Amino acid sequence: MKKIHLVIFLLMSYISVGQNLTVISGGSITIPKDSYVFVGGDFTNTAGTVTLHSDSDEFSSLLVSGAASGDITYNRYVNIVGAWRMGFSRCASIWYGI
Repeated sequence: MKKIHLVIFLLMSYISVGQNLTVISGGSITIPKDSYVFVGGDFTNTAGTVTLHSDSDEFSSLLVSGAASGDITYNRYVNIVGAWRMGFSRCASIWYGI
């Protein structure tokens, strides 16, 4: 099985990875508001940084068709005088309702 090791800062609206995606130690993925990453296989964050952002009407997504494991940080906008709420959770089997 081939692994892809990436350091990504997304400047585009979306990216699609047709196979497994592994974020290694020191690696990072930042998904801006109104963007998404689709992984066609498994997603693993071993010790990198994965951050998703949102604002009042735009949200980012990490879509994984296989298994997902590791930590992610979701900077979720909350409409309380422009406040931000930071969500941090394990990737495996998480459905984050917005």
